[in-house]
Amino acid sequence: MSARKMRVMPAVEVKGSRAAVLTQVRGTPGPMFVTEGEQPDAESLLCGSCGKALVENVRRGTLVDVFLQCGDCGSVNDVNP
Repeated sequence: MSARKMRVMPAVEVKGSRAAVLTQVRGTPGPMFVTEGEQPDAESLLCGSCGKALVENVRRGTLVDVFLQCGDCGSVNDVNP
């Protein structure tokens, strides 16, 4: 399984986008999404600012066109590579 740091999005780009922003509750331990078991092409997605794992063991391409807001630092991250 590989790990990829996501791109932090400037607020102006997030507001102008039609993508959904999924927000993790501040201080929540662990990732927002975890897939159990062996996944082909699995990856972890890390916050581009603080490095927290927001997604673990999820197949590449499962999450598209959404932003993930980190519950630790508040940064909004783009899941698209």
